[in-house]
Amino acid sequence: MPVPSWSRAVTSSPKFAPENYASLPSRVSLHPETDLYLNEWHGSGFQLSDLPCYPNGPDSIFEKVQECGRCGSKNIVVVYLCNWYDQSGADIDLELECKSCGTFTQYKGWA
Repeated sequence: MPVPSWSRAVTSSPKFAPENYASLPSRVSLHPETDLYLNEWHGSGFQLSDLPCYPNGPDSIFEKVQECGRCGSKNIVVVYLCNWYDQSGADIDLELECKSCGTFTQYKGWA
């Protein structure tokens, strides 16, 4: 898969994760993890390397989106991730919570 083109927004509250994300387990799958075309998770905070589809950590797809969009900290956790694949490419929504400054960064990617 080619490296996605990313857009970014920074907010003071979550945009993609549910309001109760902090009370959820660290990672909740919203679809069967065997689905080849749609993967979606939310939770109180996980790393991409926790996901079965990224057992060796985030590959080049996510290398540009592993930091807070406000302060640049790498002290972040994923609170929402959705990958949707079809024959034309991949649509990716990613939301990070920064443990350093408390903001949320939403990344939208297309590859």
